[in-house]
Amino acid sequence: MIRRMLVYTVSDGISKAVPFLVLPVIARYLTVEDFGLVSNFTVLVELFTAFVAFSAYFSLGVDYYKKDRPTLVSNLVVMITTLFAATFILIVVFNGIIYANFRISLQWQVYALVTAYFNSINQLYNTKLRYDEKAKLFGFLQLVRSSMSAGLSLLLVIALDWSWQGRAFSLFATGLVLFIISVILMFREKVILKNVQPKIVLSVMAFGVSMLPQNLVGWLRSGYEKSLVTRQVGLGGNGLISFAGTIASIFLMFTTAFFSTYTPFLFKSLTRLENEPENREIILKDILKKAYLFLGFLLCAILAGYFLTILLINYFFRDDYHGAKVLMPLALVTVFLSALSSWLSSFLLFKKKTKLLAVITISLTIVQLGLTWYMVTNYSTIGAQYASVLGNLLLNSVLAWFVTLEYRMPWLRVFYSK
Repeated sequence: MIRRMLVYTVSDGISKAVPFLVLPVIARYLTVEDFGLVSNFTVLVELFTAFVAFSAYFSLGVDYYKKDRPTLVSNLVVMITTLFAATFILIVVFNGIIYANFRISLQWQVYALVTAYFNSINQLYNTKLRYDEKAKLFGFLQLVRSSMSAGLSLLLVIALDWSWQGRAFSLFATGLVLFIISVILMFREKVILKNVQPKIVLSVMAFGVSMLPQNLVGWLRSGYEKSLVTRQVGLGGNGLISFAGTIASIFLMFTTAFFSTYTPFLFKSLTRLENEPENREIILKDILKKAYLFLGFLLCAILAGYFLTILLINYFFRDDYHGAKVLMPLALVTVFLSALSSWLSSFLLFKKKTKLLAVITISLTIVQLGLTWYMVTNYSTIGAQYASVLGNLLLNSVLAWFVTLEYRMPWLRVFYSK
């Protein structure tokens, strides 16, 4: 597990570092308003992905050790393609509303949708690679994605002067290339278009319906925040908050690497727990020990990284980006809390407690949306960050409570033996 995690960490670290290293160069050619438009484009990609992917990755992970894998993957691909077509119709109907909130034209809305489709297929294949424990191929594809995206961004934004559209198009083109590679590899592995059955497609869609509220919750929190800041503060304010989030996301390389290795281990351990209830305490302590070590490491990395990010902003970015410095502490705290909530949610997902997760996430999202509106209205851009931290704290508290009820977790007993 440690060896695979090292591969994931190095590959994801490089894939995150490459776009991060070119960010100061690109930022010199993009105003904070342009950065806000790029952010809004990526928000739309995330929204459309929620409808197109429909929790295909979670469904693959939960059933990977229980069902025929080629059949499962094939039917998930059919589901994603069907939902892509349905989402296109919705965009044509509601493009005016989308433009009013995000200032993205219909043409670029369609680009965002197609990018979401490419990313959904790519992520499905990447999820399969993780569960097959093919860390090297997974890492290679990550490196291809990051280097191509960064290279195209430099070419289109700087050399061809395409402004924010250049950055957006680089995401589309990168998704297309990875889509072609993923489809070719799936055909070679004979896990696509095998035993496609409407009954199975409807079954995984039913799972996706129950998960949709949770997936939309993540988008609603960031999407509503960016839409509200765009409308009340302006694209410049949205650009600053998005820039702070982009800088903070460098620490996601640790969480991505950890969960790439830990999630298969977690689901295997929880499957073992079902078969060996007499070893409950031993299995749960092993699960917790590995998670605690990572969370402690991530917290230390974030604390040290804060000072480094301030130096980077001071010396490598133009003056109109310096307003993001006051947003960095809260952006970094949000990264840590998001990692914690992803971990806690995995326990309930394994039990397919999707309805419970839906109730929790919808209820708390409504609370956070109201909190975001109040904070942004009264405290401008930084208010959105305060609302994000408070909302994540509340979410983690509730998730931890239900995980305790479901598994009788030995949260503190992990530090000592009976």
